[in-house]
Amino acid sequence: MVQFSACTEKTGCTDPLALNYDPDAKKSSGDCRYADPTPAPETTGTLKLHLHQHFGAPELDTLAVYTLPNGQRVKLNQVRYYLSNFKLKNAQNEEVSVADSYLLVNPANMDYTAGKIPAGTYKSITFYLGIDSATNSGGTMPTDRPAGHPLAIQNPSMFWTWASGYIFMRLEGLADTIGTVAPDHALVYHLGTNALRREVTLTLDHDLVVTAGNNSTLHVKADFKPIFEALDFKTESRTMTMGNMPLAVKIANLATNIFSETH
Repeated sequence: MVQFSACTEKTGCTDPLALNYDPDAKKSSGDCRYADPTPAPETTGTLKLHLHQHFGAPELDTLAVYTLPNGQRVKLNQVRYYLSNFKLKNAQNEEVSVADSYLLVNPANMDYTAGKIPAGTYKSITFYLGIDSATNSGGTMPTDRPAGHPLAIQNPSMFWTWASGYIFMRLEGLADTIGTVAPDHALVYHLGTNALRREVTLTLDHDLVVTAGNNSTLHVKADFKPIFEALDFKTESRTMTMGNMPLAVKIANLATNIFSETH
């Protein structure tokens, strides 16, 4: 008896341009694999901020005692605050937002990275003193954030509770309320809640030029002297926001004017 067997064609990738091309394959298996396409050219740069903390002309020194025009003296030993949700306007007046931009500022650190922005020339920058309501009241706790993130657990703490949210600005120090002795009267100003988030816009004296693949640094000054010049330490020495909302509102409003571009 004579038996006949069918001739089976080898299947495989038949495209010579594919990574898994099989020159012996006679029939396509439909599983050709190709190299990744050429990456798109970089179109963004990195916005960095160099923040100068001041008390009038001098840089803020937490060991220094400052004398105010009314003769009262003040010493600040704790200065921390959040800046967030950075937006810039370019030469065409188009607004560009920096994604997931949260900075926890303190005098011990001057350099911060806000995030990626498209290459271009920018005329102004807007940011918020505080945290947006979705993040502040969204239920995500500092313990849910990775260590090192600005919204993670901090020491000293920058968070009250899930109901109250983050402390937007924490100022603490000592004051001389009579102008004749060393500062010994405690000052405690903790600002927070969604109602006290404040918007700050700076029109830049010099264009901020951002080039693709590079860092662009904006120098910003925060001068705390005007806040403390406007306070009467005898009657305005403490607010945890909820316990003294009028004072918290006053300080939050004053704080919107402490920022300026510097070089």
